[in-house]
Amino acid sequence: MADFSTPTFAQVDALPTVLEATVPQDWIDENGHMNISHFFDIGGEAAWKFCQGLGLQRLYEAEPPTGLFTTEHHLTYLSELRLGERLSAHVRCVDVGPKSVHLITLILDRERERVATVFEVVLVHVDMTARKAAAFPEEFREALEAAVAADGDLGWPAPVCGAMGVRR
Repeated sequence: MADFSTPTFAQVDALPTVLEATVPQDWIDENGHMNISHFFDIGGEAAWKFCQGLGLQRLYEAEPPTGLFTTEHHLTYLSELRLGERLSAHVRCVDVGPKSVHLITLILDRERERVATVFEVVLVHVDMTARKAAAFPEEFREALEAAVAADGDLGWPAPVCGAMGVRR
């Protein structure tokens, strides 16, 4: 298993903010904090917005159409979020292979200035006609590779669980 090292609030906050929210009442569960499903939703939505920023929408408009399927995800909870608290989501591109990409969404607790959650996801590029994994188009793969290179320049390790990643 990888050495999980939690980044500081300042390290994560220096990354572009992909999504911001304030925890509403309907996200609160019986324990008085944000329910698990909303951590997953925020992590997934932020990863999606990150990919859209790299041109993902063109994959779905291509001929034949292609897209991304989630094959694995992992949530690491570090602190709870409660009613009315502000959060932000920030994405790192950890690794890319010929057909898949490994991303993490870091969710910040803006009230206490700490990392609340790490959402990891592996996405596979799929030919929507054949319904099988397919190599990324060159333009999108190059954008992902540039994001991985930028991630490597951050100077702090990505807090990954070590149980998942890109298959080569």
